[in-house]
Amino acid sequence: MALKEHALKLYSQASKFLKIVLKDFPDSKLDEKIGEAETAREILKHAIATPHWWMKRANRPMEFRAQFETVADIIDLLDKQNATWQKLLENENELHWTPTTSVPWIVIRSANHMMHHSSMLIYMRHVWGLPSLGPDNPWGKIVDLPAKLMYT
Repeated sequence: MALKEHALKLYSQASKFLKIVLKDFPDSKLDEKIGEAETAREILKHAIATPHWWMKRANRPMEFRAQFETVADIIDLLDKQNATWQKLLENENELHWTPTTSVPWIVIRSANHMMHHSSMLIYMRHVWGLPSLGPDNPWGKIVDLPAKLMYT
């Protein structure tokens, strides 16, 4: 698989995973703490803003800010990020691998990072008694979700 296709597919799948994790996630829970852990909002700010941070560091700031108030705003940001990657990677000059500064590296790094932080929210869903993420998917098998997304 070519670098462009790999980067776009990975970020798209990571976004899809986060959208599934956020399904039925009430806005009222974004700022609720579980013990000393970060709130869902803090985790999501970190995950959603990472590509913006890397792009700024590479002297290529994104055209929009990674700010949100609601779960719907997060979904909108994910769609904007995916559209941005698609647009940038249409340019053949972007299709090179340079750690920390190339668009494919930033996209792949950000996707992996988003998957990691999205998984943290699964625990919060469980603690708060939010619905399971699949009709035939008890909480004990929730770890299979990323694999099902990536390989189906």
